[in-house]
Amino acid sequence: MNRDLLKKLMEEADLSLSETVELDKALESQGPSLASKLEGTEPSMAWRSTLNERLAELAPKPKRRWAIYSATTLVAVAAAVIVLVITPHSTGPETSTPPDELEMALAQAHEDADAAAQAGVLVPDWGG
Repeated sequence: MNRDLLKKLMEEADLSLSETVELDKALESQGPSLASKLEGTEPSMAWRSTLNERLAELAPKPKRRWAIYSATTLVAVAAAVIVLVITPHSTGPETSTPPDELEMALAQAHEDADAAAQAGVLVPDWGG
């Protein structure tokens, strides 16, 4: 490995593609002896700090979609409950509608026949 590459490694400078390939080959062939040639194998605090800043910038931001969906769901459920509670429900046919002419005629005929039967004037015909 050449001295320029060692110097770049010591200074923690960026490597070109060819230097990266050369470093990979050297690491594969020499193994742990290459690491012993470097002074201070511990990364510097400045390098660690820079790495942490880069990682923080590249890290995906947490999404708060769950808050939007849960709030929307809550509003929808509340609206449905309000509509169901406030809307009047029909329990059957309404009795306040005015009767039509046929109903009036049938009711009057029944009342007349009933009154006549009670007075003894009319005897019901049972079909016999």
